[in-house]
Amino acid sequence: MDNETLLRAFQRLLAEAPEPPEEEIGLARLFTELAALRTEVHTEGRQAKDALELLRQSLETLERQCDHLDQAVELQRRQILEPILLELVDLRDRLAMGIDGLSRWRPNWFRRLLLGRELDRLKAVVEGQRLTLERFDQWLLGLGLRPIDALGNPFEPERMRAAEIVHRADLDDETVVAELRRGYLWQGRVLRPAEVAVNRVDEPK
Repeated sequence: MDNETLLRAFQRLLAEAPEPPEEEIGLARLFTELAALRTEVHTEGRQAKDALELLRQSLETLERQCDHLDQAVELQRRQILEPILLELVDLRDRLAMGIDGLSRWRPNWFRRLLLGRELDRLKAVVEGQRLTLERFDQWLLGLGLRPIDALGNPFEPERMRAAEIVHRADLDDETVVAELRRGYLWQGRVLRPAEVAVNRVDEPK
């Protein structure tokens, strides 16, 4: 057999020989890879937890800042609006006093004779002012103002101011017997305390 034939046979043998098997993974290497994977998952989980905690703290800080901002805006709003509202309720008081004074006026027969039809016109003016006062009160309600219900109720120092003391045995002690100036609440807080007359029962001697 010549050299050329041997060479061709060797080439054929190499071509038909199976490929060597891949390196098998041992248990030790498998456990090592699993331990590394577990460590990586644990690290990623801790980082995700830290990120969520940081996000939660950031949200809480933002909410506190928003609350403080809301409180500051509300305080500034009250400081701006309260003087205006006090002027409005004072204007309402003057209108009510004018209507009350005209309603109480009782001219004698001579004045009625002199006034004639002017007296009817005066009554119409008073009625018109009364309607205006009712609309004014509705407008104040729309602004969030509520009158303090004082008459006939127990005296409340946080809502009322005792301008007069009366002595009536037929009423309970500390009962409001008259409202000298109407008080108002605005958004649940006292805008102006009511000035009232309070009953004081004398102790038996």
